[in-house]
Amino acid sequence: MRCPAHEPQVLADFKAFPTVDLQRLRQEVPRRFANRGGLVHYAIIDNRLHRRTLGKYTDFKMFSDEMLLSLTRKVRVPDVEFFINVGDWPLETRRTDAVPVLSWCGSVETRDIVLPTYEVTHSTLETMRGVTNDLLSVQGNTGNTHARTHTHTHTHAHTHTRSLAMVRLRSPCQ
Repeated sequence: MRCPAHEPQVLADFKAFPTVDLQRLRQEVPRRFANRGGLVHYAIIDNRLHRRTLGKYTDFKMFSDEMLLSLTRKVRVPDVEFFINVGDWPLETRRTDAVPVLSWCGSVETRDIVLPTYEVTHSTLETMRGVTNDLLSVQGNTGNTHARTHTHTHTHAHTHTRSLAMVRLRSPCQ
């Protein structure tokens, strides 16, 4: 996969954060935001996803897990560490000395870095799965009608089972 060297939207989103002090981030973000809803601390190390949940309402981590696991299956992600706000409201309100928090919500008054909504992400992931399954089905569609039906069902079930196993193995839960 060839990605552009610079993505204008990403550069604009991170303009307020020319450098990130990971030690400060690891201490400050949980202290300031863990009691304000749902926060997930992610690290991708050697292309494996690790997470720690913070806060009371972290059930929506399943959406960010799905997005990040899909990404690590498709491309090699460099080692990275970040926080995702899975709550309903943006978190970072400071204009100066702000910390970067990825979020599905934002406003002109906050510094959260807004991700595409889960609905957009999920729709994209489902579309990509559909294309993969269709291609696998076409590759296996040889011989009589009974064989084609059996191959399609088996391929779909096999793909689904592999995905579930990867979630268990590659997403250590707290």
